[in-house]
Amino acid sequence: MLLALFFLFDVECAASLVEFDVERIVFEDRVLSSGSVTNETRSVDVSYMDNRYTIESEFWTEGTVDLTNLRAIENGLVLYQQRVPLPDYYHVDTGNSEAACYDFDSGYLVMEFGTSLEPGATETIDWSYTFGLSPVSDMDGDGRVTASDIGQLLARWGEPGTGDFDGSGVVDSLDLAIMLVQWTG
Repeated sequence: MLLALFFLFDVECAASLVEFDVERIVFEDRVLSSGSVTNETRSVDVSYMDNRYTIESEFWTEGTVDLTNLRAIENGLVLYQQRVPLPDYYHVDTGNSEAACYDFDSGYLVMEFGTSLEPGATETIDWSYTFGLSPVSDMDGDGRVTASDIGQLLARWGEPGTGDFDGSGVVDSLDLAIMLVQWTG
């Protein structure tokens, strides 16, 4: 019996798995990617598309991964991990996805899929996710970066905490620069 497992990351994302090359075909609004890796215990074959180069207010991805246990006599856990760099200084809403987390240290959205398989067995896992992105400089939470947000930032000038987008310890000109880059008017 095959059992599909999806992993929930509360605070920390799982460590990176073995990386492998994927071929990418870039279109105006999406990227098609495919690749595979095989070692002595498992095989992973993946094909997916996403909007990694045209991200605005959301990141979406959909795809398929075939996971195969190549062990001759024992069941084994076979994993696949998709790691996508996201724009700096955005909040990522992974919603109730049990397969995704945002790694703040690396700036990557991490999705991990896995299954426990009998020897020689293959399982296909399909996914389709959309993750909301919002600028960190939207201080009033209205979904836009406007004069209201600049007012709040200036009120905290020189102080630690809220408004310190770059993590320097105080609200300063670099934080204002981040806000201006994210300006929506």
